[in-house]
Amino acid sequence: MRSNQSVRRAAFSRCVGLLWAALFALLSPVQGLAQIAAGEAFHALEQRLLDAEEISLEFDITAEGAVAANLKGQMSIVAPQVVTLRAKGVFAGSPVDLFVESRGDDYAYGHVAQQKMAPLPAHLREAMLIGFTRMGLLHNLAMLSAGAAPDHADGGVTSWVIVDNVSDEEGVGLQFEISVAGAPAGAATLQIEEGLPVTRRQTVQFPNGEMRVVERYSEVLLP
Repeated sequence: MRSNQSVRRAAFSRCVGLLWAALFALLSPVQGLAQIAAGEAFHALEQRLLDAEEISLEFDITAEGAVAANLKGQMSIVAPQVVTLRAKGVFAGSPVDLFVESRGDDYAYGHVAQQKMAPLPAHLREAMLIGFTRMGLLHNLAMLSAGAAPDHADGGVTSWVIVDNVSDEEGVGLQFEISVAGAPAGAATLQIEEGLPVTRRQTVQFPNGEMRVVERYSEVLLP
């Protein structure tokens, strides 16, 4: 027969298990609501950017790890399709002077010294803004450094890059995971102050390792 002590230990273990189960049941809906609220906050910022007649900011970007970068510049976007971006510094060990500039029905992009011209894409503004919120500015700067146009300027950027599992940690910012074309690509924390993006810290996964990025934004104009 089991001793009274063994019976008491078993009963105590069951009680502890029930208490943890009850606590988890109570917390799960609260955590779920908090995650929904954080996701809504992220998309509200994104929609505010998309709805704005004008947005401008200065940026200072550093990256280390799989790819190193040190870039500074400015971006200005005016509805419906006036886009200006300029960045100077070092990317992947090479000095760069990168830009995007809409010019009426056309636009120029790439390296300033080796610029390319093309008809203005229908979704350039959306591609730049969604790229900024979901992937950070460095992604499209990397595209420009390779002589390529901003990603998905012809459309489809909102279904191509997705943010998920958004949470809001007090004093830290909005934290979220990033997937590109259905595959996990990294994670980011976006710090917001007075409704404006201030700092973005991000990790990006590459076959040869991890890239760690910090983007700092200043002089943000968002009416």
